[in-house]
Amino acid sequence: MRPVFLLFFLAACVGPKSPPDVEPDKMAHFTVGLIASEFVTERTGDPWKGCAAALGLGVLKELYDRPTTGFNTRDLLATGLGGCALTWTF
Repeated sequence: MRPVFLLFFLAACVGPKSPPDVEPDKMAHFTVGLIASEFVTERTGDPWKGCAAALGLGVLKELYDRPTTGFNTRDLLATGLGGCALTWTF
């Protein structure tokens, strides 16, 4: 079931039209969180570890961006939502 969800989401992101109220940057964060979570979940068998990995990756990325663009909590939220979406649905 997970590969079907992932393919559906990716197809929606790269389709001819994106959701009107979602910035492309936030969709990229969501997608990276989703992929990171899926990778860790498949390796460990624990969806909560996948969710934690996506959140950790988001925090690290925002800490890296802090000197140049600042710590963006909306980017972190988008990465976390992408990473934890599968944990909450399955």
